[in-house]
Amino acid sequence: MKSTSNSFIKDSISIISSNIFLLLSGVLNGIILPKIMGVTQYGYYKVFSLYAGYIALLHFGFVDGMLLKYGGMDSSKINIKMLRSITRFFIGLQFFVSFIIFIISISFLKNIYRYIFCALSFFIIIYNLQIYFQYFSQAIMNFKLISKINILQSLLVSSIIVVNWIFFINNKIVKLYAMHYIALYESVFAIVLIIFLRIYRRLWLGEVYSYHKIACEIKELFVIGMPVMLSSQIASIILNLDNQIISIFFSPRVFGIYSFAYSLMMVITTVVSALSVVIFPFLNKKSVNNIMAQYSKNLGYLLIFIYGAIIVYYPAELFIRWYLPQYTESLLYFRLLLPGIGISSSISILIFNYYKVIKKSSLYLFYSVIILISSTILNIIAYFITKNSYVIAFISLIILMSWFFLLNYYLIRKYKVQWKKNTIYLIVMVIIFESVSLIDNLYISMLIYIIFYFVISLVLYKKELVILLGDILNLTCK
Repeated sequence: MKSTSNSFIKDSISIISSNIFLLLSGVLNGIILPKIMGVTQYGYYKVFSLYAGYIALLHFGFVDGMLLKYGGMDSSKINIKMLRSITRFFIGLQFFVSFIIFIISISFLKNIYRYIFCALSFFIIIYNLQIYFQYFSQAIMNFKLISKINILQSLLVSSIIVVNWIFFINNKIVKLYAMHYIALYESVFAIVLIIFLRIYRRLWLGEVYSYHKIACEIKELFVIGMPVMLSSQIASIILNLDNQIISIFFSPRVFGIYSFAYSLMMVITTVVSALSVVIFPFLNKKSVNNIMAQYSKNLGYLLIFIYGAIIVYYPAELFIRWYLPQYTESLLYFRLLLPGIGISSSISILIFNYYKVIKKSSLYLFYSVIILISSTILNIIAYFITKNSYVIAFISLIILMSWFFLLNYYLIRKYKVQWKKNTIYLIVMVIIFESVSLIDNLYISMLIYIIFYFVISLVLYKKELVILLGDILNLTCK
């Protein structure tokens, strides 16, 4: 048990460390890119980014099925010829889907939107194949490769932004146009895919089975993966629904301002989300009783980490007011939405993986559909009654809280997991941040939040923090 715990901590540190580089590219993407693109071009780029988030729907659950089947499995026990056969099938499927989207985009769309959706059609192949090989790395617990890929990808994206920023400040370019950046951005993913194809060439080059021999295997991957994929994408829709509503009913400028606030939130989410890569393979190797006994403690650790991380709001506000005054308005959205990261991360990183391990992905999907329908209705009603984007942002926070409680209700009822301490901590920290961040003096506000954060964390989680610190010290001493 101790060895497994240390291994989990070690792999988590490795992945999070590599995501520091992703954090760098996230900061550049969120801070410098809006400056050199301008509000309108940045809005167009965020349209591309918004719809790119739905590309994973077009692998139809195949990638998730592969992860579920092979997650935590010893690589020496995998039938490579079978895996090679299903990989070749998946590559063909993605080329076919990409071609259909490209034809539709060319035939029915015009101007910048034709370019955006044509670019998305190419991104389908690049992104979904990259995710396939990344998930395979996750399944066989090759976290070192994932870390190296994260570092390379973030450095390439950062280089593109920095070079264009240098051109901008030296008046070599007036602005960076969305279509140019999208092309450069996709080229980075293409380079990473080529690396994966080379490293895992045995998974797609060589002898394969006939389709008839792999038909049952392919069907199984779709069947077990579809609920997970739908759950994941519906979760993504829920998390981006307010952004979607803003893009439909408000001007490109308002959407650009609102999306900028989301980009700032992604800086934190990028680092935290790294844990989801490690969690599933480790959970999948344990018994249900074992992982449920650890649920409350794991959720507590995650919440402590996140509500410590959102202190970044204060230096971010100072920087934006100084460097990006045209985006100062987005700080109101940022402040309102930021505490929701603790809720959304708990759902996407921990709770979703628990539902997958206990084979309740369909139930997770059912609960998420209920939340999606409720959220859609509330957001549309809010728009037509108030036509106020701040009200929509506030509703998104309420929806996240409701989703968290609904998903936890099943685990509490079925497995009797401890819930009171984590729920109290979550609610209190959200209220404290939303209240304290209203103080005009930024430094006093930050100091008060930090004091509350440490006091409440120590009062509620003193024992857990001592154990975690001991594990980390034991690991570093080895």
